Amino acid sequence: MSRARPARRLRSVPAVAAVVLAGCGPLVVEPSDAAGTDGGGVDGALIGAIEVTVSTGDVADTPAIGATVVFLGPDGAELDTQATDGNGHASATVPLGASVTVVRVRADGADLTTILGVAPGDDLAFGALREDAGIPRGPMSFPYTAYGGMPAATGYGFYTACTTYTPVLVGPNLPHPELDSRCPGTFEMLLVAFGTQPTRYVYAPAVPFSDGGAYTFPNTWTPMTELSVSYTQTPFDILSELRTTAGPVLDGRVRFAPGITTDPIAANHAVTLHVPQIGEGIQVATTLRRGEVQGSQLVVTRGVLSTSYGINLGDAMLPWLSAPIFDVGSATVTWTRDGSGADAAVVVDASYARSSGGQSYTWRVIAPGGATQIALPTLPASVGDLGPALGDSTSATVRLLGFDGGRAYADVRGEVDRHVDGGAEPWLRDTGATRVTISQWQAPAFR
Repeated sequence: MSRARPARRLRSVPAVAAVVLAGCGPLVVEPSDAAGTDGGGVDGALIGAIEVTVSTGDVADTPAIGATVVFLGPDGAELDTQATDGNGHASATVPLGASVTVVRVRADGADLTTILGVAPGDDLAFGALREDAGIPRGPMSFPYTAYGGMPAATGYGFYTACTTYTPVLVGPNLPHPELDSRCPGTFEMLLVAFGTQPTRYVYAPAVPFSDGGAYTFPNTWTPMTELSVSYTQTPFDILSELRTTAGPVLDGRVRFAPGITTDPIAANHAVTLHVPQIGEGIQVATTLRRGEVQGSQLVVTRGVLSTSYGINLGDAMLPWLSAPIFDVGSATVTWTRDGSGADAAVVVDASYARSSGGQSYTWRVIAPGGATQIALPTLPASVGDLGPALGDSTSATVRLLGFDGGRAYADVRGEVDRHVDGGAEPWLRDTGATRVTISQWQAPAFR
């Protein structure tokens, strides 16, 4: 439960700052880890300003006005508490290793998000970037009569970065997809013919958007290309399933991605998929599961158009996670790791519901990689009694995030809350990463 802490005047902090994480003891974050420089934050500063922007997470990405932002020092003392302005913005001067918590109260509870181990110069974004929808701006028509001479198929599917229409049986009218605000003025579009697998496609690289208008695809059908995905260092002896999907990148996103599930029996393992060689490149996603546990790993890579693709799972994978333990009394979530690999960040989603009154709460904590325990921060009494309480029903999910190119916590912490619910694609599209790995333990329902 939240307990009052007095506000304290800002003071200098040591060059090594402990954050509220623990494995066998506190996880100590060096300034270079927390701030991405040799001495701390911007220009090596140990104290300085940080910026916070909070959005509502709706399809319009509306600023969250009046959200509570709590700034705590490395020792947990309150530095400042503010309400976001009309732009969803707040700022404060903090020492290296401080934390920031955003509180959004609902009629039936609250949603909280904390970023640990922040540094002067940080620009922190809170609120999910919606990947599943945009503001409707359509529909456009793709008349059936335009497709004379279509290849025999059991169904067809339309795919763009701003809509996905699942395959439908051939009939008197093919679908008229409604597009949304993710569509640029001109956009890439793909029409796929399906049999037992994708067989042929038509690709339109520059469809002009027309609200309520129509577009006629060129009647030029191309056979799918075989894409060979080869794996090395596959941990076949512990895997129960390996699933591979692959598809072209259209306007930064992947919407058509056929897949195959296998049970590899050797470290070197290959699969073949039918994928069009179009767009800005190929994205390959690999899901790995072991046994009957709920732990899984997702390795997503992007590369140039090619008919062959190689993935070294030994380099790409992160540790496997155990079921997290949510201890209400200490307000901690604890888990174990199994295996190698370096994660840049840890994301813990703790949920709890009161046994009476219908109040439910979610608390996300974003922390530096390597942790095996997080403690929910103690917030000032002015925020309200929002922490877990004895008798609550609880649930917790833990995710590890890893990136290629040596990206560390300092490089990603400001965008984790924006991107993490969208999986790997936002990182690949917006940050220049070419490989993202997510290891997670998916929580069951409240218990």
